[in-house]
Amino acid sequence: MNRFDRLLWLLTLIGLLIRVAAVFLLNDYRAPITADHGIVAHDLAAGKGFTGGGWLGPEQPMALNTPLYPLLLAFWLWIGIPLPFLAVELAQAALLALMVYLIGKVAVQIFNHVVGTVSAIAIAVYPPLYRYFVSRFHRPS
Repeated sequence: MNRFDRLLWLLTLIGLLIRVAAVFLLNDYRAPITADHGIVAHDLAAGKGFTGGGWLGPEQPMALNTPLYPLLLAFWLWIGIPLPFLAVELAQAALLALMVYLIGKVAVQIFNHVVGTVSAIAIAVYPPLYRYFVSRFHRPS
């Protein structure tokens, strides 16, 4: 492993630590705002299918959101673990931390090591990437 790869993995670890800290500091996982995706996920876990949260009313079919993310949320609700949204937020934090490494690698392939390093640092510490994409379960407004 070369020096640049080690730096990217270090930045990825820093990004992961920031995101995990944000999960616990923001404390959204206990009673998250689950508009749109979360409402559909609750209905899926309850066996009602893709319903709720739409303009047609709470019990009407809903096809305004992509199906994969509500299915992922419904899975965590369905398995019955305590604090299911904590598990979701930690999984999202880990996946988004990997973005630091990937962006750095892509930037170095397209541009150079300086751009790759700056890009990875920016992705690791950019606040909206750990506020809205780790601890929100609906479209940010």
